[in-house]
Amino acid sequence: MPTLTVYHLRFSGGLHLGSHGVNLEEGSLTLPSDTIFAALVDAWRRAGGDPVAWVAPFVAEPPAPPFLL
Repeated sequence: MPTLTVYHLRFSGGLHLGSHGVNLEEGSLTLPSDTIFAALVDAWRRAGGDPVAWVAPFVAEPPAPPFLL
């Protein structure tokens, strides 16, 4: 079994996670992995990093991701 690392997230403000629908009227208790990944890419970009280079291992052929969500 792989070793899993738990990361506890803290947010400086409110956070609404929509669960379904066009307007995402309902809230959810879980955070989808694609949402987390998009947030990581955006945080890297805002920190001055190159998002294309950051995602390159994930879209390489064959993929060689440095981590999985």
